[in-house]
Amino acid sequence: MQIISNYLVLAVPEVVYGETSRHILSIISFILLNVSIFLHVFYSVLDLRKSQRWLDSPRIAHGPSEPDQI
Repeated sequence: MQIISNYLVLAVPEVVYGETSRHILSIISFILLNVSIFLHVFYSVLDLRKSQRWLDSPRIAHGPSEPDQI
């Protein structure tokens, strides 16, 4: 997180925008990072639940089944 905020702070010169904009950009980058982590975890859990539901569902056998041996 610190690396991302450092890059954002370096992208906006302090001479032009002042100290306040550095803090605002740090807060914005922190929020964006948290949102991206939340979405990643949310979709990973959703995908896991979807695959688990697929594993639990009954399957239809494809093709003819083997005849029983007598």
